[in-house]
Amino acid sequence: MVFICSCNKSTPKDILIQKAETELKKTMHDPSSYEFVSFEEDLQKLSDEKTQNAKLGIEPEYQSYVRYYKLIYRGKNMMGVLILNETYVVCSNDKDLLFLRLEN
Repeated sequence: MVFICSCNKSTPKDILIQKAETELKKTMHDPSSYEFVSFEEDLQKLSDEKTQNAKLGIEPEYQSYVRYYKLIYRGKNMMGVLILNETYVVCSNDKDLLFLRLEN
C-alpha cells in the first residue's frame, strides 16, 4: 500500500508575497502583464525610518514596528510597454509577517 501526501506548506513570506501581489494587481494598468522579479527585505528603509523618528523626537512607545520588503516586478504601462517597477511591502514585525500596506 502506498500513500502519497502532497503537503503544500506556504511560509509566512510566501503568503505575504501573494497578498502583496493581489493588492498590487488592483492598481496596475494591465494586471495580466504582471511578472514577479524579486522580493527582499529592505533593511535600509527600516534604518531610514528609525533615523527619521529619532530626528522628530518620537518616543519609542509611539513608533511603529514593521518590516519593509522591496517587491520588484514587471508590468505593462499605458503605452503597452513592459517596464520594471518596484514597491515597498510593509508588514508586521512578527513571525507571521502580516500584510499591512504597499508604499512607493
